[in-house]
Amino acid sequence: MVDNILEEEFVDPGELQEEVKDPVYVYNYDGNGVFTVEEIADESPLEPGIYLLPANATFTKPPDPQQYKTYVWDTEKEEWEIKDDYRQAILYDKRNGEIDTSVELQLGETPDFNRYSLTEVTELNPFAGMTTEEKRAALIELGKQTRNSIEFNDTLEAAGAVWQVDNLSRERIKDAIYEMETQNVPDEATIPWILADDSVKNATKADLQSVLSAFNMRRQQVFLKYAQWISSGSMQPFNPDM
Repeated sequence: MVDNILEEEFVDPGELQEEVKDPVYVYNYDGNGVFTVEEIADESPLEPGIYLLPANATFTKPPDPQQYKTYVWDTEKEEWEIKDDYRQAILYDKRNGEIDTSVELQLGETPDFNRYSLTEVTELNPFAGMTTEEKRAALIELGKQTRNSIEFNDTLEAAGAVWQVDNLSRERIKDAIYEMETQNVPDEATIPWILADDSVKNATKADLQSVLSAFNMRRQQVFLKYAQWISSGSMQPFNPDM
C-alpha cells in the first residue's frame, strides 16, 4: 500500500522544466541594405514557434566580419553581398607619409593603393600614384631645380681656394681683371681677395681668371649632363654625378 502511494506521488523533475529553445536571430540592415546589428527575434504571441521579422531585416545570417568589408542585403537575390568598405579607413599618403583626410570614399570604392597605404609609411615615394607622364613632368621639374642649384651654387673651388661666385661676386672678379689689364699690372702682382670662408687670399689675375673659367666649365658640364638625362627619357631622378 505504501509503495503504491509513493509511486503515485513521484514526478520526474525533468517533466516540470520547460523545453529550452535556442534563440532565433534577425539581422537588421539600413535603408541602403547595409548590415547594422543582429537581435533576438520576437516569437509571435498568436502562433507559438513562429518568429516575427521586422522591416529591413532577414533571418539569414551574414558571413563572418572581415576588415574593410561590409555586407549589403540584396532584396532580389535574398542574399548578402560583400562590398569593400574603406569609409572609415585611415589613409597614409606615400608621397609625404602624412594622413590624408581629404579622401572621401563611398561604400564599394577602393583607395588608390598606388598613392595611399593603410599603414604608416616608412619609405616615402614622391611620385606615388602618378601616371607616367605626371611622373616625368615632376622629375623634369626636380631636375631643373638640381641643375640650377649646381649651376648657381654660391661657392666654387679654384686656384687652391673656395671662392664666392654669386652674381655680385663674379661681377667683382670681372671688374678686378679689367682693372688689372687696363693698368698693365704685372702678371705676378696680387690683390687681397676675401674668400668664401672670410679668409683673405693674395690673388693674381690668373687666379681670378681661373675662378671664372671654373664657373663656366661647371655650368657647361651640368647642362651637358642635363641634356643627356633629358634624351634618356628622364624617368629617373637627375643625378649629375653619374
